[in-house]
Amino acid sequence: MPSEITKGALAAEADLVTRARRHDEDAVRAIIGQNNRRLFRLARSIVKDDNEAEDIVQECYVRAFAGLGEFRGEARLSTWLTRIVINEAYGRLRRRRPTTDLESIKATHAMDAEIIPFPLALRAPKARNLPTRRSPISPIPRARSISRLRSRL
Repeated sequence: MPSEITKGALAAEADLVTRARRHDEDAVRAIIGQNNRRLFRLARSIVKDDNEAEDIVQECYVRAFAGLGEFRGEARLSTWLTRIVINEAYGRLRRRRPTTDLESIKATHAMDAEIIPFPLALRAPKARNLPTRRSPISPIPRARSISRLRSRL
């Protein structure tokens, strides 16, 4: 059975959520103030980077306040925010591409390079005594066609 302190905390949280849904800036600041440090530490523990952890917490707040109407209140708001941070952090880890320093690639593969000759059988045959392409219009009719085109312009 919840104690009086827990009931009071839940009521205060429900009041903050209701006020935040009405775009009360003080309620939004209070929610951020209550959860910011814990959410940052959680994000940093997953991604191991302070800057990215800050981005994750900001993204969490954007998603949370944009979707505050969907918050049903079945769990605490802090639990909901925690889940958003965890999902965002793991999503960023999945999207990371493995990277390698260019110098280490040069050092490990410098001696592995090999020139492979192009197979002679696949080369195009040399053109031998092929007839040259003639213009489909002889020079005189071509001049007439050009003068007709110019007169129409």
